[in-house]
Amino acid sequence: MTTVRSVLCMLGISFLAACSSEAATPATDSGTAADTGSSAGLEMAIGASGGTVSNADGSGVMIPSGALGATVTITVSSPASAPAPASSTVVGDPLVLGPEGQTFTTPATVSLAFDPERLPSGRTAANVVIMTAAVGSNNYAPLTTTVVDSTHVSAQTSHFSVFVPVVLGGGGGGCTSANECSPGQYCVEGFCTAG
Repeated sequence: MTTVRSVLCMLGISFLAACSSEAATPATDSGTAADTGSSAGLEMAIGASGGTVSNADGSGVMIPSGALGATVTITVSSPASAPAPASSTVVGDPLVLGPEGQTFTTPATVSLAFDPERLPSGRTAANVVIMTAAVGSNNYAPLTTTVVDSTHVSAQTSHFSVFVPVVLGGGGGGCTSANECSPGQYCVEGFCTAG
């Protein structure tokens, strides 16, 4: 019994040592990489089995199994700034997912952290929308966004670029009719929303 306990203890210590590693760039076909707080971002090789790459604040991407036909080095970074979407209040840090323009056969799920203190008066997590644009562009498009919890939202995407959590229209109405929203969205209380 003592031998079994000793072996289990050694395995536990080995597991803890492996978990505390600062390396966030495993070269595996699938798995999870989490940022240790570095501002340089992180990268991970993900293949057909899928995987997750996320920053310390929970912002990142989950790529489902079968979404990639080959192994691709996925990058996640939070630039100091990105062009802000027009007529909106940015409520969290932008996230750049790469390689820029990478596409998927099955949509990937992007999760972004936002700061509730930055929400305009009278707005809640339900008003946060993930916007996406090519890196360096301010030609943003909204994604159908889901509230994950009180500080995170998620959306599906078929490609990589820059993603920003915003409240459309800032503190007041952003849209006055569905004509101002993306296809499949409606103008509800001054905000473009899906369904």
